[in-house]
This record gives sequence, structure tokens and C-alpha cells, in this order.
Amino acid sequence: MGVQEAYFERIATMNLRNPRLIGFGIGDKTSFERACSYADGAIIGSAFIRALEGADDAPAAAKAFVSSVLN
Repeated sequence: MGVQEAYFERIATMNLRNPRLIGFGIGDKTSFERACSYADGAIIGSAFIRALEGADDAPAAAKAFVSSVLN
């Protein structure tokens, strides 16, 4: 088990009232799914911005990135 997973499990045992979201190290489908297995969701920031950088069609690039993570 990696350091991240150990931390995620430790947070899960705290039985917090608010939803838990993971927002670091999430950049693709695999890391998104792994984070969601330990939390109520995941936040993708930097990888999303990188996907839009230099895109001729930002809405299409955004849609493609989100599809790559969710499908």
C-alpha cells in the first residue's frame, strides 16, 4: 500500500460528516477511479488545465478530457 492509500484509509476511519473529496494527483481515468474508491469523489485541476492549454477548440478539448476520465 502506498503512502496516499494509507492516508486515504486513515481519513476514511474518521467517519467525517462531510463528503470526502481527493484533489491531488488526479489526472486520468485510473487515478480518478482509485481516488473515488477511497472518497466520495475527486477533483481534477492541473490536468484539466493542461488539456485545455493550446487547444484550438477549448469546449471540445474539455469534453474530450472529461470523456477520457469518465468513460
